[in-house]
Amino acid sequence: MSALRERINRFILELEDRQYRPLEVHETVYWKQGKFLSPEDADRNGQPFERFSDSDRWGGEYAHAWFRVSLHLKPEYAGKCLTVRISTIQEHKNPFHLVSCYAGCPEKRWDIMNPQFIFFLDGKINQGIDVNHNIILIDESCRTEYQMDFCAYGGMNQHLFDFRLEFFENLKVIGELKTDIDMAAMCADMLEEHDSNKIYIMECLQMVIDQVPLYLSGTEEFLQKVRNADQLLKTKIYRETRFKTDVIATCIGHTHIDVGWLWTVEQTREKVLRSFSTVLKLMKHYPQYIFMASQPQLYQFVKEEAPELYEEIRERVKEGRWEAEGSTWVEPDCNLISGESMVRQILYGKQFFREEFGVECKVLWLPDVFGYSAAMPQILKKAEIDYFLTSKISWNQYNKLPFDAFLWKGIDGTEILSYFLTTRNPAYSEGDFYTTYNGEMLPEAIEGGWRRFQQKEVTNEILIAYGYGDGGGGVTAEMLENQERLSKSLPGCPRVQTGTVRGFFDRLGHTVKKRTGVPCWEGELYLENHQGTYTSMALMKQLNRRCEFGMLEAESLCIISGRPEMYEIRDSFQKDWKVIMLNQFHDILPGTCIKEVYDSAIPQMEAVQKRCNEYANQIVKSICTDIAADQDALLIFNMLPFVREGYLKVDGLHQYPNGLYNLRDDDKNRYEAILNNGVLSAWVGQIPSKGWKAFYLERQEKRIDHTTLKADGRILENQYFYIELLQDGTFASMYDKRCSRELLKPGEYGNVLEIYEDIPEKWDTWNIEEYADRKKYSVENDAHITILENNGIVAAVKINKSFHHSQFEQVIRIYRDSERIDIENHIIWKEEGMLLKAVFPFDINTDFCTGDIQFGSVRRPTHNNTSWQQAKYEMCIHKWVDISEKGYGISVLNDCKYGCDIKHGRIRLTLLKAGRAPYPGIDQGEHKFTYSLYPHMGTWEEANTVKEAYGLNLPLRVAFVKKQAGSLPPVYSFASCSAENVVIETLKPAEDNLGIIMRIYESSNRRTNCMIKLSKTYSKIVRCNLLEKEEEVIAAFSNNIVMIVQPFELITIKLVE
Repeated sequence: MSALRERINRFILELEDRQYRPLEVHETVYWKQGKFLSPEDADRNGQPFERFSDSDRWGGEYAHAWFRVSLHLKPEYAGKCLTVRISTIQEHKNPFHLVSCYAGCPEKRWDIMNPQFIFFLDGKINQGIDVNHNIILIDESCRTEYQMDFCAYGGMNQHLFDFRLEFFENLKVIGELKTDIDMAAMCADMLEEHDSNKIYIMECLQMVIDQVPLYLSGTEEFLQKVRNADQLLKTKIYRETRFKTDVIATCIGHTHIDVGWLWTVEQTREKVLRSFSTVLKLMKHYPQYIFMASQPQLYQFVKEEAPELYEEIRERVKEGRWEAEGSTWVEPDCNLISGESMVRQILYGKQFFREEFGVECKVLWLPDVFGYSAAMPQILKKAEIDYFLTSKISWNQYNKLPFDAFLWKGIDGTEILSYFLTTRNPAYSEGDFYTTYNGEMLPEAIEGGWRRFQQKEVTNEILIAYGYGDGGGGVTAEMLENQERLSKSLPGCPRVQTGTVRGFFDRLGHTVKKRTGVPCWEGELYLENHQGTYTSMALMKQLNRRCEFGMLEAESLCIISGRPEMYEIRDSFQKDWKVIMLNQFHDILPGTCIKEVYDSAIPQMEAVQKRCNEYANQIVKSICTDIAADQDALLIFNMLPFVREGYLKVDGLHQYPNGLYNLRDDDKNRYEAILNNGVLSAWVGQIPSKGWKAFYLERQEKRIDHTTLKADGRILENQYFYIELLQDGTFASMYDKRCSRELLKPGEYGNVLEIYEDIPEKWDTWNIEEYADRKKYSVENDAHITILENNGIVAAVKINKSFHHSQFEQVIRIYRDSERIDIENHIIWKEEGMLLKAVFPFDINTDFCTGDIQFGSVRRPTHNNTSWQQAKYEMCIHKWVDISEKGYGISVLNDCKYGCDIKHGRIRLTLLKAGRAPYPGIDQGEHKFTYSLYPHMGTWEEANTVKEAYGLNLPLRVAFVKKQAGSLPPVYSFASCSAENVVIETLKPAEDNLGIIMRIYESSNRRTNCMIKLSKTYSKIVRCNLLEKEEEVIAAFSNNIVMIVQPFELITIKLVE
């Protein structure tokens, strides 16, 4: 049948040439340079409009212009279906009809590089214009006069462009026949050569083609022949009852919009206006069209920039044709953000959809995120999310996940119904298992989605998300025409139906409940790709960590202060959380955006960090004014949930003479302190959780004992460890005196800074290849080592060395009273295409490691026995990672690093990466961070690794209080728990302003009976979900909470006065 198929293709092309009849229109184009988002904005601008002549050009990188066309049509054109095609010509005279795309993408794909437009008709926003939407329907029955405005954006290139309009009459009857033939032929292509249905369809198509005399083109007789032929085709194929299929493809229109990536967040505001206006216009012409969009941040942009458009969206949501779903504020990275950040993403995301649209989201829609933490199922379920969707795991490099419809079990045992999109576009090869959320409405794509779907025994229905994303404008009229045909149960393709994501999941959930043996995936959904995102753009990750802890500290201080205005401050906190959440988007935080994105994001996050510190200082100052102190005191604040000890370094005490002091608390505990030139150094303890404690300075005459702590040349020693350094600053020996064992493998050295050539095959900033360490170089030149301090409380040496263009300074610090070894880093990184790791070959016999994640931890193998384990050559951790054998282990803590690899006791903490695209020079510059070694007896749980890691990330806060009367006690704890594995992480004002929210979790996979003691009595203590909906009263008129906490359980409690 190949000859017939070629004839059909040729006939389709002939129809395409005849569908649009050129109209003679003499329009005049006026323009002005500048960015305006409405005709009113363009008019208010004082710059006059000028005529745009044939020789004029516009554009340039990120440039904006406004075009205005007053259109006057011939009277005989009235009533015709009027369309216009916009095109541009590059200054180099090459045709540029909005079809060239980024990175060699073919014509008619999502668009990044090209000019794009927002089109206004008679003063109102009408639609977006891009590579996939460059033929605009003006009016199905046109008038003779229109005003047309175009908000033009030059795109990500430096070319200059023409601006041309071509007007046509759209002969829709020809388009109807063309699409009817095309879809029937494509479905036949999916069938075997001798399939009776294929033979029938091809015979029908041949019959139809024979009835259309092309030589009559341009006449009314030709159009009537086309109508007759199309009626025959509909009767023979589209109304034929012989074609039956039990397989259904529920299709939802979608345009995936990255909040920032290869464009700025500011440009995303325009992308959303372009895309969403196009959706609304298509809905007016295609009543079956249903569209879904996630991310409240995008809706907020529309609300701010185009209120009328936003109100139209709200109307479509009420009608059920626009599905506002997705649950999170943006689609965030799920490896890197903290547990509390994930809660706020959902809390504020669902809150927006509820308040703005009356919608209760039930789906977490994250099709493009680079892996999913094992803590998520519990978080989702406790936030009233029933379903999870992605497609990104199909990007795995080595292993195909065996499930597409399954239950996903988290670290605590919670299960959530999950679904992987299996949409396969025609360009994909049969051998790979890649799928997409930017689907095409073609039989091959729909049938490919069903063929790729693995749980056919569970359900006969698949979900297809179709439409171009990231500037491609979403669904096209062509897709909707195709969808209408594919809804008729054609052979060779599942039957297409329009529907919502929520409706699809509800049906799937109903099916799953009736079945046994539904597959279950337990643990993290690890993406075997893009592992470089744990490390790229280190400053962004550091700011995110500091802002997360800064918000937790500020909110906790706000609560423990008992200030009546804490509910007013809540609004300020929420604004700052929304800045943090915006910059947790899954390209911004991972470090895969262009430089211009970070030029905005970094100052935003620095401002949040500054405000967090200002909040904290203001609240501390307010508390200090009312502390009862019978003499001058240092008031030390601890916002962590543990009774705490830690190192203090306090400046500004110049009123006291140099010398040795005691810091005494009200329980007569004394801690030695050194004061030198106004700077006090001390190690203090017994600071209550979520509270404060006053310490009083007492001068003592005796000399401090230096025998248990020393820094001598290349030796560091305290009562716990003996560390010997080589001349290059690496550890020659790390000896634990408590158990008389060397911690490093024989013949190997610790704290080695290794640099690897890092040139991935593709996705430069995203990826670290498995073979990256084959070409490695050590920073092993002779170092300059100096003793930085050695005062009997703390001892430290400073190491300076270099490699290639980069400079490295490390301060190794040990303490008289701590088993933690801190390594402070100051690096001037000037490499490109290189990767930096700190290597510790510990002599620990184990085949697994434990890593910190949101609200818990995960165990991972440290061998390569299977391809699944081999693929995890880089892992994501949060504050700590541990390797242990029976009775002994070592934890590595950090204050802003996330990537590491561990094999056979060798921990390599990934410090810096130096990708080249899409941000040349990323990460080059100054970096300051700390990682710590915490060797411990027993398990990490028994050694309180979690407590140590929290302490590294949130230093003690100190204020000076003069002798005064006051109503607040010198020692105070808002809340304390009897079990240290039960972590009171969050205190915040309730969203309804009617109480205090306390969020706790169990950190060590241990069922625990515990009691939380509160500082005051509350009339009602209520267990809530993560949305702060009350579920169960657990105490009344009490200051104690007695409960059993399940392993890794996350609990939210509301305290009502």
